[in-house]
Amino acid sequence: MVCVRPNSPRAAIRAGIALVTEDRKGQGLVLGQPGLDNALLVVNPGPVYFAPSIV
Repeated sequence: MVCVRPNSPRAAIRAGIALVTEDRKGQGLVLGQPGLDNALLVVNPGPVYFAPSIV
């Protein structure tokens, strides 16, 4: 086991640490939004680029 002590939220994300709330449905998700939008609710260090999708 490795002890990790991040000194910022960005360092925690880089180390693979995530917050999972006790009430994930009530506090951790935006239920009216698609899963991809919920997955992108992290602190993002740079711009996000989306490739156009083909339906």
